[in-house]
Amino acid sequence: MDPLEIILDIPRYPDPPRPRVRIPSGVRANALIALAVRATMPPSRRGMTDAGVETASKLATREWMSVEEVRHIARYFSRHEIDKSAPGWESWSKGRQAWMGWGGDEGWAWAADEAGWEVET
Repeated sequence: MDPLEIILDIPRYPDPPRPRVRIPSGVRANALIALAVRATMPPSRRGMTDAGVETASKLATREWMSVEEVRHIARYFSRHEIDKSAPGWESWSKGRQAWMGWGGDEGWAWAADEAGWEVET
C-alpha cells in the first residue's frame, strides 16, 4: 500500500492519457499540504468538497493532468479568488484548505498559464 494512502487516506490516481500537462512540484506540494492539514482538522473545520478532495488527491499523487483537468482547475480559481480575503485565512480556514488543495497560488498561475489566461497572483 502507498504511504499516502495510509497516512492521509487518499487513493492514487493513474496518470491520464495524452495530451497532458506536467504538474509542477510546488503545486503538488501545496495539494499534499492541504490534504495533511485537512486530515488534522475536526470534521466541522475540514475544507474541500468531494470534488476538491479528488482534485487535491490527483495533484498530490500524479505527475500529469489532462489538458481539460487543468482548464477545470483554472476555472475553479477564477471563481474562488475572493476566498483569500475571507476571515480565518491565516488559520487554515475551509477556504484556504480548498485553495491550497487545488494547488494554491502556484496552481492558479500554472493552470491559468496552461489555459492561456493572464492573472496576477
